[in-house]
Amino acid sequence: MDVLAQLRASDPDAPWLGSVADAFARFTAVQALVWLRRAAVKWKLGDSVVRAPGAASALEAIALQARDPGSTTTKAIRFLPASAVLVDEERLEILICPERLTSSDIEELAAKRAQRVVQSLGPRDDLSLLLAASSVRGPKPDHMAAVDVVDPDAPIDDIIGGARRVSAWLTYADDVLAAA
Repeated sequence: MDVLAQLRASDPDAPWLGSVADAFARFTAVQALVWLRRAAVKWKLGDSVVRAPGAASALEAIALQARDPGSTTTKAIRFLPASAVLVDEERLEILICPERLTSSDIEELAAKRAQRVVQSLGPRDDLSLLLAASSVRGPKPDHMAAVDVVDPDAPIDDIIGGARRVSAWLTYADDVLAAA
């Protein structure tokens, strides 16, 4: 897969890049494509997310998140089928966005992902999202204190205990790469 070759070649002296590439390579080609398409949001039909700079940026940012700053070791990395990754048991939801989204677009996408995660995994206090979203128009939101994760189509009688909310923390791949 081109994105893995690109990742490995970007800095041969960075073992953390090889670690994330090895972890991602555990997927079959079809599983990797499904993972990337699930991570891709607001993507136009027919556009290749595999060749998108955001895909490589997201993987490189995951590698940097997994890097142990004090040494050359890397934390454990495990990609999950639902476009998420575990870095040393911390779940990170991945969103690969097209260019030129607005702040409100980012908040809407983060809220939708939070809703999907809570519906499939159950309630949680907070959620970490890594966004490959370059050239965001307006200020980049980095925290959403109370994302409503109740299914809006659920009958009112099925909602026991009132509204459910989750706090969402947003990290941008470009910011992680710039800080490295």
